[in-house]
Amino acid sequence: MMTKSRKEIIERTMSNLRCVDDIKRGQGDEGKESSPHEVTQLVNSFLVTVLQNWDELESGWPHIRQGTVNWPKIQSSEPDQQARHCIGKIRDALAHGCFVFEGDDGDRIKELSRWTCPDRKTVDWNLTLKVEEMRAMLECFAEVALEQPLKQRKALRKGEACGG
Repeated sequence: MMTKSRKEIIERTMSNLRCVDDIKRGQGDEGKESSPHEVTQLVNSFLVTVLQNWDELESGWPHIRQGTVNWPKIQSSEPDQQARHCIGKIRDALAHGCFVFEGDDGDRIKELSRWTCPDRKTVDWNLTLKVEEMRAMLECFAEVALEQPLKQRKALRKGEACGG
């Protein structure tokens, strides 16, 4: 059995994120309190899109043609680092639970802060992204990832050898 392709997963994930945006916008137009939590869907979308594909793309990422992708400008502990170079560190931070949500007085999430701590003692990298910046990064990553050749993987069953 073959797993779904990167293209199918990324397109479905981004479609779900747009659907949440549409629902939220529609409820706002009707004066209702928004029920979908767009930041939750954004984090889930980031996890699915980046985590599902990063291992395959990571080794070639510095050399992958970025085309006309307009990566957002961000502030971090390493200001000379471009947004596209933060993807791997954001992936690590999200995968290992090294992030917090930061909100305003109305409890609306405005930013997500992440860090990496390889030795579990010292923070070696941190980044705070506005929700809009994280969304822009996700869209850029998805655009670049969709342009890369697909490697088909099959689902492993219990007892099968891992790797390769």
